[in-house]
Amino acid sequence: MGQQFVVDPEIIDTEAVNDVLAQAHKKLKGIKGLMLAGTDGRAVGHRMDPDTVNPTAAVSASSLQLARRLADLLGEGDLNELTMRSEDGYVVLYAVGPLFVLTVLTLPTANIAMINHACRDIRQELMGLVEVSYMTRQRVTAARTES
Repeated sequence: MGQQFVVDPEIIDTEAVNDVLAQAHKKLKGIKGLMLAGTDGRAVGHRMDPDTVNPTAAVSASSLQLARRLADLLGEGDLNELTMRSEDGYVVLYAVGPLFVLTVLTLPTANIAMINHACRDIRQELMGLVEVSYMTRQRVTAARTES
């Protein structure tokens, strides 16, 4: 917790992230939108109304951090996901490593168990993408420093 982080679009393969989100959006029934954001509140990729992306990224990041703090305070271990239900559907936040959050918006009729099962796999795929991006950046930075 408390890590300072800023999403750097030059590091992350945003095209690959958007491909993963697009495939999930097509495959899963009942999905209204998906987004990957950094814990800094900046969107990395999305499949949702562009007018809502920035505020949704900011609130998702804040909500995840608050839920992590609550889980820590209560001694519940590392937070993996947070599910909220409203009249118009579900909002589910999945921690994608320590620095990202996957936000999934559903219809009220969505099969949330099936979506949770699929999104846990999607989360792993996204985690692989962002980890590879940052590991590559660290190697490039280290190589430049040694030169």
